[in-house]
Amino acid sequence: MTADLLKASGISAGYGDVRVLHEVDITVKAGEIVCLIGSNGAGKTTLLRTLSGVATAAAGSILFAGQDVLGLSAQEIVRRGIAHVPEGRRLFAGMTVRDNLLMGSYMRGDGRAVINKDLDFVLTTLPRLAERLNQSPSRTYVVLGDGEIQEGQVWESAMFGAMHHVDNVVAIVDHNKIQLDGFVADIMSVEPLAEKWRSFGWHVIDIDGHDIPTLQKAFADAAEMKGKPTCIIAETIKGKGVSFMENNPKFHGTAPTKEECALALKELA
Repeated sequence: MTADLLKASGISAGYGDVRVLHEVDITVKAGEIVCLIGSNGAGKTTLLRTLSGVATAAAGSILFAGQDVLGLSAQEIVRRGIAHVPEGRRLFAGMTVRDNLLMGSYMRGDGRAVINKDLDFVLTTLPRLAERLNQSPSRTYVVLGDGEIQEGQVWESAMFGAMHHVDNVVAIVDHNKIQLDGFVADIMSVEPLAEKWRSFGWHVIDIDGHDIPTLQKAFADAAEMKGKPTCIIAETIKGKGVSFMENNPKFHGTAPTKEECALALKELA
């Protein structure tokens, strides 16, 4: 009979005063694959977090390879051989696919040659990873003024981005309607702005540029968009919060005097 590799008994766990798991038992034998199935909120993630030491069990026991791991730190449990792959694409965003994979060997001491052999096995098993091995999940953000987008090179770049499906680029248009020479509408109107970007093949999100939570949501939505770049049109007010600067073209390219600066700081306090 195959021995038990992981055996958890009577596991109770939760978050604060909220109990999620109530005396749960689970056994995984060596070489076996066990699948947890349940509705949202049933405790699947909490059980895995508890087994890997990320969440703390209030009661029960966890044996791995015959050793008690209950109460050990998450890093020590990893060292013992239990790995938890998080959901939601929680990778190291500034690293390549290769670097993320090699993080799995961080605590191994069996030498680079053995690790490279295992890496080859992973890439053979999952060939799409091999295709993207040196790809970095980085994103590029470009801030544009609404006067600046009167320039033809901006729209040439917009056509290129859409044609090549560059979905890791996000353009943020600061739509405050003022440029160096005055109001944008008086010099060369860029309206209808959202429709223009859509017609160039971009995903468009039009928001209040002074609302930070809304901005954060827009960045998150842009990260989920596949197949096309995203333009976030941030509706803003030039000089917002300072009465004599709001919607005043003078302060687009002119520094305030010492007296004006003192008054502005007083209004913003």
